[in-house]
Amino acid sequence: MIDSYGIDGARMEAEGMGYLAPIASNLEETGREENRRVEVIVLGE
Repeated sequence: MIDSYGIDGARMEAEGMGYLAPIASNLEETGREENRRVEVIVLGE
């Protein structure tokens, strides 16, 4: 987002949350693949 859209890195923060909010079971590889994702929440301009 910094390189592609010119967004100032100081305006963003990242937190690893996948282990807290899985969308599929981690018991199988297909479920682990579904849990590898990126979610973006826009708070305002």
